[in-house]
Amino acid sequence: MRPYPAGGRLEPHFVLLAREAPPVMGFLDGHSEELLAAWPASQPLVVRSSPACLELRVSGRRLEKVEDVERLAELGQSFLQN
Repeated sequence: MRPYPAGGRLEPHFVLLAREAPPVMGFLDGHSEELLAAWPASQPLVVRSSPACLELRVSGRRLEKVEDVERLAELGQSFLQN
């Protein structure tokens, strides 16, 4: 796995780890990008994707507020629709 820049608004907050360079355009739709850009830094997000599965989790923390769980579910849904 190699790190790649997330690009755009996500650059200051995220890094992509992949075996090969991700596509330059169209990696995420606008809604998914907005949700990621607004993700709170206090909740370290890990997203793993492969042809077989998609995993989203908050590293080292437990989401206890309903709003936080709903935000994570909305993000997952946006990835699946992408």
